[in-house]
Amino acid sequence: MSYRELEIGEINKIVMDLDLPVAVDFTLWNKLGRFLWETHQWRNDFETRVCGFYLPVFFWCRQQQGQQPSSKTFFLGINGPQGSGKSTLSSILTQCFSLCGQPAVTISIDDFYLTRKELDELAGENSGNPYLQMRGYPGTHDIGLGLDILTKLKAMNQDEEVWVPRFDKSAFKGRGDRKPQTEWAKVAADVRIVIFEGWMLGFRPFVGSDTSDINLRKINSFLPEYEAWYRQLDSFIHLDAKDPSLVIGWRMEAEENMKNQGLSGMTQDEVKNYVSQFLPAYQAYLPGLRRHPLCPGHNLHLDIGPNRLPAIK
Repeated sequence: MSYRELEIGEINKIVMDLDLPVAVDFTLWNKLGRFLWETHQWRNDFETRVCGFYLPVFFWCRQQQGQQPSSKTFFLGINGPQGSGKSTLSSILTQCFSLCGQPAVTISIDDFYLTRKELDELAGENSGNPYLQMRGYPGTHDIGLGLDILTKLKAMNQDEEVWVPRFDKSAFKGRGDRKPQTEWAKVAADVRIVIFEGWMLGFRPFVGSDTSDINLRKINSFLPEYEAWYRQLDSFIHLDAKDPSLVIGWRMEAEENMKNQGLSGMTQDEVKNYVSQFLPAYQAYLPGLRRHPLCPGHNLHLDIGPNRLPAIK
């Protein structure tokens, strides 16, 4: 099979179905579509996943980036539940921007986890709080390190390069640890787009006694520190799964994929136990994110279903 170019009418219908306020360069659409067809293995769901999701979102991002000063590094935030496809979407957007002559890089909030030693110390200091016994929740990230890296990327010029930390999720039998500095990733000075993704990116503290869960109130106390990260963003995408329990199945797939690559990972029972610990956070913080998204006026909200694809409006 070979790539089938889409007609103008087909592309317009896709954009209208997603209710995206965006203008599309049809020639560029098919150029990118052909590139993704030739470099990936979607085949059976190419039109629904690439044409019906990734490409229209890319053109929305491209339009957002075009509204920023050309001398400024464009920061795009992406929120979505664990396993919802944030990393894949970020990778596709990075490839598309780069193919258009605008080098991009993706950074995850996971890159800014505390070290294994620091995570163990945090767990010990909060031994009665189940949410702080593993990585993931607010409070388990190095806010200062993240802000330092994000600030450097924001102000980067042609003579600079920035080294971004990387977190090895397979270390310590899946409990994870920050990689040594010799294994951090170098971001070249010509990067103009930074995509920053995370499952809790954009979560803000609830007010007063919005929950009877005293352990979640401890988590709530950490969230104001994350505003320093949020202020770096120019635009924001929220992949919203109305049923957070879908995360369990998605995370199982991710762990199996990691094992298939020769890395260690969690068992299915461990995944269920791990992910179930995050469901209270989704219940507590997603309503606020829906009501008050980051980057008002530069925000894209997409409801996604079990297939990780946007629901057609």
